[in-house]
Amino acid sequence: MSFQVTTSRDGDRRINNNNYGRYRGQGGPTPRSRLDAVDEEGDVNMADRVVSHESRYNPYGGGRGRRGGRGRGNYQERGGYRGNKPLAMDGSQTGSRNAMERLGLPLQGGRGGRRGGGSGHSSYSRDSPSGWYKIFVPFAIDYKKEILLEILRDKSGTPFSPVQFHLEGKTVVFHVQGQNTADALCRVSKQVTAPSGFKLMVKAVPSRAPNFSKLDDATLDLVRQAVKRRHNAAQQTLDLSDFSHDPELTAQHVFFPLNRYAMLSNVVDIVRKTFPEVIAVDLSKNRLHALEGLSSLRKAAPALKGLNLSNNEIRGMSEFDKVRGLAIQELLLAGNPVSSSIKDHSTLVSEIRKRFPKLIKLDGHELPAPIGFDLETPSTLPKTKASFFVNDDVKKMVLQFLEEYFMVYDSGDRQALLNAYHDSAIFSMSAVQRRDARGPFMSEYTSRSRNISFVRDLDRRVKLLKRGRVSVVSELTELPKTQHDPASFYVDITHYSPQLLNFTVTGVFKEVDGKSNSPIRSFSRVFLVVPVGKGLCIVNEELCINNATVEQIKTAFKSAAPTPSSSPSHVQTAPPALVGPVPVTSPIMSAVVSPPVVMTIDLKQQMAQQFMKDSGMNAEWSMKCLEENEWNYEHAGQVFLELQRRGSIPANAFSKPQ
Repeated sequence: MSFQVTTSRDGDRRINNNNYGRYRGQGGPTPRSRLDAVDEEGDVNMADRVVSHESRYNPYGGGRGRRGGRGRGNYQERGGYRGNKPLAMDGSQTGSRNAMERLGLPLQGGRGGRRGGGSGHSSYSRDSPSGWYKIFVPFAIDYKKEILLEILRDKSGTPFSPVQFHLEGKTVVFHVQGQNTADALCRVSKQVTAPSGFKLMVKAVPSRAPNFSKLDDATLDLVRQAVKRRHNAAQQTLDLSDFSHDPELTAQHVFFPLNRYAMLSNVVDIVRKTFPEVIAVDLSKNRLHALEGLSSLRKAAPALKGLNLSNNEIRGMSEFDKVRGLAIQELLLAGNPVSSSIKDHSTLVSEIRKRFPKLIKLDGHELPAPIGFDLETPSTLPKTKASFFVNDDVKKMVLQFLEEYFMVYDSGDRQALLNAYHDSAIFSMSAVQRRDARGPFMSEYTSRSRNISFVRDLDRRVKLLKRGRVSVVSELTELPKTQHDPASFYVDITHYSPQLLNFTVTGVFKEVDGKSNSPIRSFSRVFLVVPVGKGLCIVNEELCINNATVEQIKTAFKSAAPTPSSSPSHVQTAPPALVGPVPVTSPIMSAVVSPPVVMTIDLKQQMAQQFMKDSGMNAEWSMKCLEENEWNYEHAGQVFLELQRRGSIPANAFSKPQ
């Protein structure tokens, strides 16, 4: 390996060797030598040749050495060097990546413009799937926005509307829609001389669609005026075709594409507020690909009969599910991918009519008359009943049960509800924040909610299902204190038989835990009960709690509600004992009793064994007492205590077999 020391005409000393390239000064590599050794794709040039120091890099022109334009003509004749190719902003040539970074431009893969060459002005490597392009104008910070846009429009010959115009360092950046517009702007490169003396460069790269979620009042006012101009009051039609190129909006440099949800939904809202009587709407040539923004069109224009969606980009039949139910009679779909994707015309008609059953004309062709069972003239439906009861006896029994139950529930001492539930009772509670409801978050309920739509863990589902009356009442006492509005109750009997009763109660209540602003909740309770004597016993209950709707809040607690009693006289606070004084009962049989559900032989024997322990009588007299009182354990105990007090029970009733 040999080294050669030479002296250039500039007086610089160089050490050259064929393996390591060029070194300056005392043999160390300079930053410029590193740049010259990097090719267009960022790879280090390891060519086995001596690179001349005379071809120093200059991004704005050729030239050798430090003294101005020496060698400029020679540079142009030779076409430059691989490592020092001048940067062309229009994409016809690709300079070093370092120079691209210094100019604040995005780095592009590959060597230059789009595949296939072209005019040399296109500076993006592929078409944009979204149809949007991001435009970069480096070092345009000295231009005012209006002047720069006027220059670009004049030189490109395209009346484009920039979207999200802003600065990134010293580079002006904005979005445009359409490949033709991007091509036209790229052709402006090097046609304008900036005040600094350099040529104005324009770069375009594919981009996602910009975010249009924020719309200011001034823009909406201009859009509102444009929509009104397109409304034909005489024919009750609305022409919204090619809305993004509306001349009035374009003159105000407002770009309002209806293929964005926020834009389309705002226009539908304008229709609802301004002319809901419109019967035909033309939305063609708006590049619509999704119809979610039209979901409220049915309410905004209830008289709508015709809809033109031709020449858009609707690809899937599922998009029409978002506007299902429109009573339109004519629809235009030609020019959409969804029309060409379904080859069989009858299949297309069938799928469209599933969404629009009243349709009689599709793309200008008359369709066979639809077959349906809907009535053309509106009919008056019968009034709904507030509550449904099977008969007066059931109504009296259920209403009495509810009155007693909620008096105890709202009394503040829910332990008294122990006697309302069966020993094997099951209880579950769910809480859901409904969209149309108002009120604070229900954290007190959601933590205990067993809504299986959200509770996926099986162990937690089992844990939240309360079994046994002690567990059920314990769960009820943990819930916030309440006051129910009986005037809001609706009761529906869903099943009735002499052995089983199932009914649903809905209404509202408010929390009374000392909060300054007591929230009003709505509830639904499903009770599965069994009749016992003149009362009812709960064997299963489902409770659903939600925030009240606006209508429920307006009507809640408008009529006087009964004041909850802390110890109602007609509700027993503990299971009746078989010893001690006879309790005084209400003439109305309390609903809070806990008798057996089905009197089987085994259950009768168990009751007799327990009655023998409590009363001290033998098996024969215990069975006799229970049978004569229809196997009502509490009532049999009361009768036993009263007869024992009178001394009417014979002594042999207490004798045990030897």
